[in-house]
Amino acid sequence: MMTVMVIFSSCINKDETPRAKHVIFLGFDAMSAIGIQRAETPNFNRMIENGAISLQTRCVRETSSSQNWMSMVCGAPIEMHGVIDNDWKPDNYNFDPATRNKKGLFPTMFDFIKEQRPEARMEAYIEWADETRMYDMSLFDKTLCSSDSQSYNAEQILDAAFSSYLENEPELLFVSIDLTDHAGHAYGHESQGYFDAVHRMDERVGEFVNELESRGMMDDAVIIITADHGGLKGGHGGDSMAELEVPVLMYGKGVTKGKVMEHANMIYDNAATVCGLLGVKMAEECR
Repeated sequence: MMTVMVIFSSCINKDETPRAKHVIFLGFDAMSAIGIQRAETPNFNRMIENGAISLQTRCVRETSSSQNWMSMVCGAPIEMHGVIDNDWKPDNYNFDPATRNKKGLFPTMFDFIKEQRPEARMEAYIEWADETRMYDMSLFDKTLCSSDSQSYNAEQILDAAFSSYLENEPELLFVSIDLTDHAGHAYGHESQGYFDAVHRMDERVGEFVNELESRGMMDDAVIIITADHGGLKGGHGGDSMAELEVPVLMYGKGVTKGKVMEHANMIYDNAATVCGLLGVKMAEECR
């Protein structure tokens, strides 16, 4: 069997050979490396045993959402993409992005995929309304995203995303969930309430993976599970390891079984991994 080497390197993809037909990217806000280890996560554990895991992937500073979601999907640090905090807006920013897409934003893995593989179907399901301001959402074939006028909770987002994948099987499914972040702020990141939220996400992912496997739909797909940042007590934004370190779990076609990545990675390596799996090159400004 061909081995998918977990790319996780801060460089431009040179190899344009696709390693998987489908990538399912699941991001859980504030699901720290500590959280995934301490919560009850039997489904994540099974995927880890049969896939690859990093518990030392670092997010960018400060450990807040906007700059880390953007770094995660564009494959570049703050100094390149320019999203410095949660107050950033496309028409109100401190410095220019190093390069721009057709909307004037720093390009993301979504741009690279659509440019180089225009036939590839992409779908996005996003719980946090502000996240969509950073991406060109017109690139997606189907979306369900919270907005100022309409909010969707985690269960609604996951229901829509998983059911659509089973029906349409897009080349890229991107899902961004806020539930774990809400629990960390409400109960504290070392609380049972927070661990219960992580456990619930484990349940939902487990149900989805079981359905995929029963239909033979994992034979040419890779699932990536990660987070934008961790947390400490009732918040995040500082420089503690609890806030800086997030998990990256990979499971599926060709992923090395039982691989533990002991070296430190960066959150922007996620985009390089997705692009590498789908045989897409990134811009020179990426890492």
